Amino acid sequence: MPGFTIADVQAMVAAVSVPMLVADYRPLIAAYGHLSVDEIRERLADDDALLAATLLLEPVAASDAWLRLYGNPMSDAAPSFVERRLDLARYPDLRQSLIQQVSAPFVGVTTVIREHAAPTLGGRDVIVRSHWQATGSDADDRYARIVVVDLDVTDLRRAEHAALDAAEAQSRLIGSVSHELRNPITSLAGFARLLDSDWDSLDDETRRELARSMAVQAEDVSGIVEDLVAGAALDRSTLRVAHEPVTLGNVLAGLDLTDYEVKLDPDAKVLGDSLRIRQIIRNLVSNAGRYGGDHRALHAEVAGDMLVVKVTDDGPGITPKARAHLFEPFNTGTASGSIGLGLHISRDLAQAMGGDLRVDDTAADTTFELLLPLSTASPSS
Repeated sequence: MPGFTIADVQAMVAAVSVPMLVADYRPLIAAYGHLSVDEIRERLADDDALLAATLLLEPVAASDAWLRLYGNPMSDAAPSFVERRLDLARYPDLRQSLIQQVSAPFVGVTTVIREHAAPTLGGRDVIVRSHWQATGSDADDRYARIVVVDLDVTDLRRAEHAALDAAEAQSRLIGSVSHELRNPITSLAGFARLLDSDWDSLDDETRRELARSMAVQAEDVSGIVEDLVAGAALDRSTLRVAHEPVTLGNVLAGLDLTDYEVKLDPDAKVLGDSLRIRQIIRNLVSNAGRYGGDHRALHAEVAGDMLVVKVTDDGPGITPKARAHLFEPFNTGTASGSIGLGLHISRDLAQAMGGDLRVDDTAADTTFELLLPLSTASPSS
């Protein structure tokens, strides 16, 4: 900046709206100029030496945005702030940026652009893109004025990470859906072709068995589609559930419970959405069928103002590691026929109806408990 006085520089910096610092590097150059580049780099590898070198920089001006973000580098509190910025365990990228900036004049570099996390005056960490630039000279000394501009790109990085997470989730969803739909659809097609080609040669019992198998596969496809539709609605926060009197027996009608020990009052009434309650219980029954052992049970009992519907199986159980992620999306366990959304969606649906879905940690068998608010009004289907 030939011809510019310090007052001119300060006036210019005061007019900008970004975090900007102007510093004079000549005190640093005077202290380190007798060393070779290798010696300087070796010295800056020491944390105390790097801190001392950083404190040799002579701040000339700082914008209001810089003062709000980092504090006044020309005040007596500046050293303690620089020490915070050199917390190596917390800010390793910032440390590398400072090493590059401090050593730049000795290797002939006039521009350094880096991105790193940094602490603010208020204790909040931000992600900044630092642009270090040698901009002017006094007596042809190009490092007489160094401008550092720190742009806060925290929100940008968060948005990028969210977009990457969404793309990864979409990829996992597409992969899971295609894999899980392929199995039942392939089975359906195979059974249908067998019935079509060998109908006359098959006995009645074989036809019935094939028809039952097709019904099971169709239910799996229907369940996957239901979970997808409900999951999409939950993601958009537009899911609506009814809060109407519902009779438990009507909800269970149509569910295949032939292998279950059933103990409940079919006339029990709850407040909720019959379609969603059926979807939750279908998910629990389906999971017990995949993971359970020889004994499965469906019980319901009143607990205070809630009806607790329990689905129990004596399978191998849930490991502590799996339990910690049980209600997270895409948790498929080891069995097929699921895209890993069932329990995640079922709990959200239960909570949307004023209830909850939980797993009993104290039971010897695996027991899921669906809590629904009781209703004393006239029932609906």
